[in-house]
Amino acid sequence: MTSSADESAATDRSLPDVPRLIFLDSNIVQNLASFGEFIYENGPVTDVDSKLENKGQDIRDDVLALAELMDLGRRGGLPFVISPRVAEELSVPRRSLAKRQQLAFSSNEWSHYSSGLLEAVAEESDSSSSPRAIRVNPRQRRCGPESMSTLRDEGDRQLMVDALELGCDAFLTMDYKIWDARDSIRRFGIRVLRPVELMNEMRPLAGLVR
Repeated sequence: MTSSADESAATDRSLPDVPRLIFLDSNIVQNLASFGEFIYENGPVTDVDSKLENKGQDIRDDVLALAELMDLGRRGGLPFVISPRVAEELSVPRRSLAKRQQLAFSSNEWSHYSSGLLEAVAEESDSSSSPRAIRVNPRQRRCGPESMSTLRDEGDRQLMVDALELGCDAFLTMDYKIWDARDSIRRFGIRVLRPVELMNEMRPLAGLVR
């Protein structure tokens, strides 16, 4: 017969380690806006399927996982952050005015959320004896993109350095080129995850948060 302490310890071991800070790639913010009705308002999954026709199962799985992650975030909070560069990437003029306005609203909301979260993290670090998250110094910022040669796109490299500079230990993306380079990126102390992977890790926690 197990004691309540034993059961509690077993439960604790089964719970996931939530990343300290999770950086949202620009494509994540874009998809959160594009599928907002489904993700935030419990819209029909048929709307997702109609938009993603012939796009592949991976993208569909990730969009469905984004809805679960946002629901978990509303109920229990998840440490999502973005950098100003994300908003810059989403403001490119080739998009329609309506799309740019939609993305600007989404990125502004995430920027506001990020600022509050990062301020809280900084205050917690100041008031605790735990070590601060390692920040990227100016020299590392200059050299960082060059050392991430497995990421072919300059914008991707800069976003990854932004994530490191903020102290993130997870980078959430639906850019599968970045995800393919996850093993080489991990040596910088940050994990590249798809939404479906992060949600699978968080699933034990989802059942406990109401």
